[in-house]
Amino acid sequence: MHQSDVQRLKQIVLEKCPKLSRVSTFTVTCAYVWTCLIKSRGASGEDIKENDLEHFMIGADCRSLIAPPLPANYFGNCLVNRIITAKTVELMQESGFIKAAGLIGEVIREKLHNKGGVLNGAEKWLSEIEGLNPERVVGVAGSPKFAVYDMDFGWGKPRKSEVISIDTTGSISLNECRDGKGDLEVGLSLPKVFASGIMEAKDQH
Repeated sequence: MHQSDVQRLKQIVLEKCPKLSRVSTFTVTCAYVWTCLIKSRGASGEDIKENDLEHFMIGADCRSLIAPPLPANYFGNCLVNRIITAKTVELMQESGFIKAAGLIGEVIREKLHNKGGVLNGAEKWLSEIEGLNPERVVGVAGSPKFAVYDMDFGWGKPRKSEVISIDTTGSISLNECRDGKGDLEVGLSLPKVFASGIMEAKDQH
């Protein structure tokens, strides 16, 4: 996704949701890809029922959000998982992207910066995930902030970065482009019928 595409999506969300003071690149990109994936299932002929639910999972870095905060050079896992849920039929509508962006932005804003602490309710996270229909769950691996193309372990910077686990996890991958300029790389692994559908959904935005 080009930076100009991201800025256009941000502008659409801000125009439709004037109460939002800021919309992040992560929010609009995830909302856009999520709704395209859902619409691709409809385009492929999948039977969508009125009460079907979709779930989007994000993992957020909470090193600076816990008390006391962990140092930036901490090498290990310190992530919190958040789940966004919405009706399939709502996300398939023309306004589905706006709906998704609002929900993702709200979860990031309220869940990660709540008074109870970022780890509040952690004892329930695993059971909440296990209770979801795996066929209706999309996760995101990576972040534009990871700067994967700046890594150099002694044999030069990467030419191409791919998250191969998305082939089995049903997730999408997200990172910055190698040449910078604010563009993003979004990785998908889909059956051919859904791949065709997502191109149709992409053209609707």
